[in-house]
Amino acid sequence: MSDPAAVAVPPERIYPLLDLDELDRAVPLVLKGVRRIQIRHKGHAWGVRYDALARLAAELKARGVLLVVNDRADAAAAIGAGGIHLGQEDLPPAVVRRLVGPGIVIGLSCATQEQVDRALADPAVDELSIGPIFPTPLKPGSPAVGLELVRRNAGRGKPLAAIGGIDRDHLDEVLAAGQVHGIGVLPALHAH
Repeated sequence: MSDPAAVAVPPERIYPLLDLDELDRAVPLVLKGVRRIQIRHKGHAWGVRYDALARLAAELKARGVLLVVNDRADAAAAIGAGGIHLGQEDLPPAVVRRLVGPGIVIGLSCATQEQVDRALADPAVDELSIGPIFPTPLKPGSPAVGLELVRRNAGRGKPLAAIGGIDRDHLDEVLAAGQVHGIGVLPALHAH
């Protein structure tokens, strides 16, 4: 599929998850209407890609698009990203808030109702992602949580994204589960 707008989901609700080696895909997605992009990488190449990341962060900011860095508060602050997305095993959101300051959006991954409740009560957390909704190779060994957590928690006060294993076949089902501000998709969904 070449165009996120070709699915029934407005492109501004699509939340592409790109790896460091896919930075060249960001601007074409923005030109199709995507309003936020997450950069992920489990390796240690952030420093090698620093210049390209900083240029991309500046370009996306100028276009009004939120660039979110996965896990790495240092990289997010260094490149001037608009957001950071944390997992449950990353630094606590309050610590990250002290490191990055008030101007950056902090998101937190949640896979249980207890984690959602804590995230909703945490003033350092601006938004949360629930997932993995469906099985995904990006989270081997993490059981899919399904859509019930989305149904129970949509509209509870903080923006909510559904993420993990979502493909074209699941988009309508995810949208029907509740009001989500973003649907995290794998590269296969937004390939050009």
